Amino acid sequence: MDIPDDLKISLNAEAPGLTERLYRHLLDSLKDDYKPGERFPSEREVARRFGVSRPTAARAMVRLMDEGLIESRRGAGRFVRRPPLDYDLSSLVSFSSRCSSEGVTPTTEVLEFQEPGLGHLPDDVIRELQLLPGEGCYYFIRRRFVDGRPVILERRWLASRFCPALTKADVAGSLYSLLKERYDLSPAGARQVIRSVLLDGKDRTLFWEDEVGAVFEVTATGYLEGGVPLWFERTLYLGSAYEFHNRLGPLSTARPAVSVLRIHK
Repeated sequence: MDIPDDLKISLNAEAPGLTERLYRHLLDSLKDDYKPGERFPSEREVARRFGVSRPTAARAMVRLMDEGLIESRRGAGRFVRRPPLDYDLSSLVSFSSRCSSEGVTPTTEVLEFQEPGLGHLPDDVIRELQLLPGEGCYYFIRRRFVDGRPVILERRWLASRFCPALTKADVAGSLYSLLKERYDLSPAGARQVIRSVLLDGKDRTLFWEDEVGAVFEVTATGYLEGGVPLWFERTLYLGSAYEFHNRLGPLSTARPAVSVLRIHK
């Protein structure tokens, strides 16, 4: 990163407009010298290279972070942010397929795997999966990575009557591919509820971020043809890594839109 003449000033000469000029040079450097995912200089390094104070360097860096151009990773420093992954709400697309289309590398870590009949099933899981007495489901927690960065924390219940002899190793890859190739199951759709939530406790540490902020929580029930429920999930998506997209059709008066306002007191 070369230092232009108009930024070569004394350490003690915080000239007017310096933060703006520093910001613009860092912005140009991001475009010309760095690729998404590469490490970006720290505030200390920027201050030393350009002969400015740490507060000036910090203000310029904060602007880059506020604009979503760089991000902070716990214990690793700052990195050039990748463009957010597109979550298309109009269709079911596997995480692996979506990553491949974006040119990034997906990996999955199975944090917990529970076979049917073990543990307590929440009432909403029994209701959504329409489980009869004696029927069970698999339960697993997966942390999913993009180029080594955790972006998804997934908790999923899968009706066991459709997927006999499932193992922990089986769910370490694409679930959609597994359902199709081994069990000849093709999900026909899903009903989703999406909301923004703040993390706390253990879930926060699983994202490895200094400041996770808000995440998207997707609560969904997946169905086979005929409306037969196959899975229920509660999945967290890192807000800084995802954008949710939807396509709307023409204006319709036959079925008005419904919104829900929740007021927490």
